[in-house]
Amino acid sequence: MASKTLLNKDNRVLLMNFAKAQIAKTDSQEKQEYLETRQEYFDSFEPCKQVIKDMVAKLYSKDDLKVLAKHGLQEQESCFWLKEDAEAEREAYVSMPPKGCSDGHSYYGSSSRSSKVAKPDTGEERLALFHDEMVAEGINITDYLAYENSYGKNSQGKRMTYAENDSIRSKMKDFADKEWHNHVSFEGMSFAVPYSKNSCHQRARLISTAKIEPFLQNARLLEGLQISFNALQKSREKLFEAYKGLIMASKYFETILETWAEASAMASHVGRKGETALSIVSEDAINLIKQDQLKRKMQDETLVVVTKGNRHVGS
Repeated sequence: MASKTLLNKDNRVLLMNFAKAQIAKTDSQEKQEYLETRQEYFDSFEPCKQVIKDMVAKLYSKDDLKVLAKHGLQEQESCFWLKEDAEAEREAYVSMPPKGCSDGHSYYGSSSRSSKVAKPDTGEERLALFHDEMVAEGINITDYLAYENSYGKNSQGKRMTYAENDSIRSKMKDFADKEWHNHVSFEGMSFAVPYSKNSCHQRARLISTAKIEPFLQNARLLEGLQISFNALQKSREKLFEAYKGLIMASKYFETILETWAEASAMASHVGRKGETALSIVSEDAINLIKQDQLKRKMQDETLVVVTKGNRHVGS
């Protein structure tokens, strides 16, 4: 009897993350709506940047800045606190350091009237923006989410240490920080201003209701993006549970391949040898997985046909 590949803990995590990456490739209405919402959020930084540029240009003359620079009283700033000059006094914290620069001051806002317009800096926000890209990069999002939602346990119900989860969180941050600048540019958003010992919060600028609106809209779009991302993930839950059920119920890699042929791409990463075994997975789960693979196969075949057609037209 031919030997088979025995699955271990690391193999199962690897296969679950691979399942997430494959599911992320499948087109759906929720995915399309999410991508449109995300792009709208990225685009909303442009009017905010223009308001800041116009405001700074009016605040300081070039001649005054030259004099300040001569006496060492000039600095670069990319962090601004804006306050609406109406009775509502809504606020916006703006931080737009160009790529390679410090992220600037911390966010001081705690009031419901305060909005943050900056590169997202929480795990929740980074996931909403780049979940699929992180999974495709091989970051262990499966265990990260399990840890956050299951009181410190991984995707297999085993206890995870804080250090293990922190390692994943660090990889998420590094990836998101790099990926961010592929979608939103803050180039040209560092300005020469008079030197000050005060924080940007202490140097708040008054701004009209009309001009603060783009910043408030940016914050609303980030909230909408989170809602859209949650809806997308909800639509994928049943499908992922089917893959997870297959992975956890299978003792051997070859058993998984009987239902999920795509997993053969992970063959070189999957563990040690053993004997044959039988696993029990529901018929519904098997059908879901096969249908999901078929959708991706049809997408790929359609793309090939369209590409060939375009080449023919252009020839």
